[in-house]
Amino acid sequence: TPKAIMIDMGGYSWLVFLMSMVEGGKTFFVAGTSYLLKDLFQRVHSHGAITPATLNIIVSFAPFVGLAVGERLLWLGVRSLIVSFALLAAVSLSLVAQDVVRSEALSLVPLIFAIKVTWSPLNACISLMKLEAFATEIRVTAFSIISTNAKLLCIIAPTIVELLKADNSAEGWSSGSLSMYIYCLMASIGMSGILAVLIPGTSGDGKPLEDFVDNGVRKLLSGTVEDYGAAHDIWGISDTESQNSQERPSQNSEERADEH
Repeated sequence: TPKAIMIDMGGYSWLVFLMSMVEGGKTFFVAGTSYLLKDLFQRVHSHGAITPATLNIIVSFAPFVGLAVGERLLWLGVRSLIVSFALLAAVSLSLVAQDVVRSEALSLVPLIFAIKVTWSPLNACISLMKLEAFATEIRVTAFSIISTNAKLLCIIAPTIVELLKADNSAEGWSSGSLSMYIYCLMASIGMSGILAVLIPGTSGDGKPLEDFVDNGVRKLLSGTVEDYGAAHDIWGISDTESQNSQERPSQNSEERADEH
């Protein structure tokens, strides 16, 4: 029941808070940078050789590169990957915050490419942590709470952009307000990387998934702890229960025959 689920969730409140902050920092960073790119490319001095639309197309391949790189480095563990990509994004943003750097296409495009490279690995690694951090019976509830909390920061990111701009054009940014917003994005992804290290356990590293919050139920339904949480174990439980239900009538019949 919903009441029972919320009672079980009480023991995970600190973990839900940490995961919400990690996910929220990532979504604020991704939403803010994606909303900001169009203005950065329109303000850049490309000397007419490359249009802002072309620059945007060039960096749009970065998330695919990030997925390929992240897949090859998954052996490092999701926490190490989150910290590494968060650090790459923070350093790149700190350079983009400098007016002299973001005013030239040759310096801006590689940095934006590096920032967008981090999007897909961060999203994949944090999603893995969210999936493996909670037992099956509360996983969907916890996942939805974390995602909902993170969406609040996702909504705030583009709203701040419009509040800081004098008008709707790219030239509506002042140099100071633009740099301040970029530093906010840097702080959000930095926070996400730091808090990911504080999440307890080994969630996200491919550990067997827990099915039940109560250890007593776990031992009752699963014969061996090592196999607990795997899909075949769940089906094994069903097969065992079915077999036991079939054996009971035959045992009752034998007992009645013995009595007669």
